[in-house]
Amino acid sequence: MKVLIAALLFISFSLCCFGNDSLIVALRSMPNDTNKVWAYRTLAFDLMDADTDTAQFFATKGIELSRKLDFYPGIIKSLLVSGYVFETDNNFNAALKQHFQALEISNQIGDEAMTCSIYNIIGFAYYYQGDLANALTYFDKAEILCAEIGDQAAYGQALNNIGVIFKADGKYAEAAETYRKSIRVKELQQDSSGLANSWFNLAISESYLGNEAESISAFEIARNIYLQKGDSANVISVLVGYGQTFCHFDRYPEAIEVLSEALTYEKHISKPTLYLIVSYYAQALRFTGEYEEALRQLNRIYPDVKDSDRYVLLRMVELELASCYVNLKRFEEAIPHYDRMLAFTDTINNAEKRDVLQELQTQYQTKEKEATIALQQKDIEFQKRQKLFLSIAVILAAALLVFALFFALNKIKTNRVLDAQKKVIEGALQDKELLLREIHHRVKNNLQVVSSLLSLHSRNIEDAEAQDAMLESRNRVQAMALIHESLYSHDDLRNIQASTYIERLCSNIFNSYKIDPEKIALSTKIDQLKLDIDETVPLGLIINELITNAVKYAFKEDGGTIHIALNADNNVVTLSVADNGVGYAEGAKPGFGTRLINSFAKKLRAEWSVLNDAGTTVTIMFPSKEKSAHPQV
Repeated sequence: MKVLIAALLFISFSLCCFGNDSLIVALRSMPNDTNKVWAYRTLAFDLMDADTDTAQFFATKGIELSRKLDFYPGIIKSLLVSGYVFETDNNFNAALKQHFQALEISNQIGDEAMTCSIYNIIGFAYYYQGDLANALTYFDKAEILCAEIGDQAAYGQALNNIGVIFKADGKYAEAAETYRKSIRVKELQQDSSGLANSWFNLAISESYLGNEAESISAFEIARNIYLQKGDSANVISVLVGYGQTFCHFDRYPEAIEVLSEALTYEKHISKPTLYLIVSYYAQALRFTGEYEEALRQLNRIYPDVKDSDRYVLLRMVELELASCYVNLKRFEEAIPHYDRMLAFTDTINNAEKRDVLQELQTQYQTKEKEATIALQQKDIEFQKRQKLFLSIAVILAAALLVFALFFALNKIKTNRVLDAQKKVIEGALQDKELLLREIHHRVKNNLQVVSSLLSLHSRNIEDAEAQDAMLESRNRVQAMALIHESLYSHDDLRNIQASTYIERLCSNIFNSYKIDPEKIALSTKIDQLKLDIDETVPLGLIINELITNAVKYAFKEDGGTIHIALNADNNVVTLSVADNGVGYAEGAKPGFGTRLINSFAKKLRAEWSVLNDAGTTVTIMFPSKEKSAHPQV
């Protein structure tokens, strides 16, 4: 198979180079007509993997010439290829700007088939950016419109794309079912390329469902279709898929074999594909103990991807770098990558949360404006009828009764319309609350996934210090997960009951370190305060660090007591964490936990102090928000 792939790549590369050179020469003598537009577009598409600057130059030329000619298909296609070039450069905001311009023109000229295609293109741009919510929105639009206009080929592609989102969101059963539906549609359409893509994606979903045999079988079907079509690039993609599946089933030597084969074609594959191959190759190397080689591979692509918008890929690369450094006991180098991994996780979640909220707010504002316009129109009609009534009343007294009856009936109708609109607005508000609960639920679930990943990694670490660091990181993630769990499980979606949260947080820490309550007792005196999420996250992480430090270092074999107090007075919240242990060593160098407390204290605009007398007492004071942190009567 390797010889066949190499031959296919050589032929396609040679034809591409010869064709492009000839086309560039021909451009000089071509008149400024639609054929020249298509020539510009073809050159931009063929060059975007090799030279993005030149590709963008030709795409821009195509856009400019199409506008001069009022050639709308050329404008759309040139804008789309310009967006593809921006995607290759990892500039997804610029890519989306071009795609949305193309969508606007497609809607203006009423080209529904093209609109379907652009919906799919925009969906993939959001997907590569890690914005699954918006990606699913546009794939859904493509599916609905394709079904309406009867475009079965595009409908099958839209189904495949929706399956991609389900897979990325961890809903592998739904993804597999969607891919099977897409396969049935594409078999009827005899769409071999689309059919191979759906089999390929089904194979990956089956691997995540634990169905190893079904996954390998689906890969074989996809590979055979690609080989029959002479599609060398996607044959390489199947190699990558094999590598992912072997990694998923812990068959790392086999993963190394197929991924190293894929890397031999590095000069002929796109940069995004290369980044994916290297990421999984490094993971397989790490699990076989080849930490230095894994680092070398990751550092080969890291300068290109670290500042990109590919947040899902970046999260994986940062996690692998951190894990390699931990296994090599280079903990100081691991910490920045671990922090960036958490930051990208938060970015992905916040992007989903922000876009869903923005969509909800837009829907609500639109309905509110429509209600206002309707009320204004009713008011104008009412005034006109009053004037007409007064004029006719002077002439015909009998008409007074008729128009009075008409006015009364119309008012009843108007009130019914207003009541219906009021119910619509109230329903929108209820939908907003439901979405907010779902967002907090998803964030909590994502943090639980991170916690589980840390737990899985810790099982492969033998160094006690590294295991302890992983446990502390898990506790920090759990501290944040508890906050989102508290928000979606109570009626108040903005504020958190401090006493309940702190008691659950302390209980989790004691359980994680298997603390005997008979040996180390916990005493709390917490006012009935409510804090918002911006206060609770840093406060919870500070408490996590202080309790962890007390449990680990404060007491000798005879144990002791930890006391937590939290109260608010004159818009100032005071936290006190004290123990009657051995106290801290004077002049000791601040550790990582102390640096975290300093960072979170700055976020709270807090002042904090440490008293070393008959144990250790840490006091933190910060200004409260007037509407969130206040005693409950």
